[in-house]
Amino acid sequence: MKNRIAIFGGNMFANFLMGDQEWYWQKNKMLLKLEQRYTVDNFSSSSLDSGKALRFMKTFMNQRKYQQCILALGEADIIKGDTEEFKNNLTAIIHELKERQVCPLLIGLSNEVLQKENALEFQEIIHHLAKEEGIPYLQQNVADTEEYTIKNETQMRRAVLNSCL
Repeated sequence: MKNRIAIFGGNMFANFLMGDQEWYWQKNKMLLKLEQRYTVDNFSSSSLDSGKALRFMKTFMNQRKYQQCILALGEADIIKGDTEEFKNNLTAIIHELKERQVCPLLIGLSNEVLQKENALEFQEIIHHLAKEEGIPYLQQNVADTEEYTIKNETQMRRAVLNSCL
């Protein structure tokens, strides 16, 4: 039986496309590769903020046993603009995972998202919590994240997969 992994994220893990006047969900290469080794429960959506992720986690984590959880949050929170709420929610998510003995993997904001106003404040929260909590952390083009610096989508995919294997 495959180990189970949960994903709570935004656009990186939620590929919604429109074709023939209907929206459909397409798995990206990263999800397809993860599914080769894990049973993947993907709770991602483009509107998933940290508050919704925390509520989903409290609901769904009781139903199954997970070994790992990928957290790619912050993009939807930037729109709301409340850094304190984001920090509190992300901290609660990390603590909830640790209590359940689930290994979290934090993924920083993409370069595209970092161009948005106030995005750097949210990125700093992610970076700080990863260091403070001592959990694996992946970030694109950030010099002080040492071995987890990612330069492009292919490297991000490889880093996520290597971190989960």
